[in-house]
Amino acid sequence: MASNTTRITIDLDSAVQRRLKATAAIKGKTIREYCTDAIERQLQADESESAVALPRFAPEAVDELARLRAELFDKNAYRVDTTELLRAVREERARYLGSQ
Repeated sequence: MASNTTRITIDLDSAVQRRLKATAAIKGKTIREYCTDAIERQLQADESESAVALPRFAPEAVDELARLRAELFDKNAYRVDTTELLRAVREERARYLGSQ
C-alpha cells in the first residue's frame, strides 16, 4: 500500500459483499480497485453538483498543519495527569454543591 493511503473499514450486508466481489471480478478488478473507482466517480459527481467547491490544500500546507499539531498537542506537551485533574474538579464541585 502506498505511503499516502489510509485504511477504512465498512460493514456490508453479506449479500452486498458477494455482489461487490463478483462484480469486481467480472470487471477484472480487485475489490479495492473497484471501490476506489466507484468512490472517486461519486465524489466527482458530488463535487460538480456542489455550489461551493471543496478546498484543495497543497501537500506542504497539510504537512505544516501536521507539524504544528504535533508541536502543540503532542502527548508529552501536557504533563498533567488528567485523571487527577478530573478528580480534583469533581471534589470541588461536590463541595460547592454540598455548601448550598
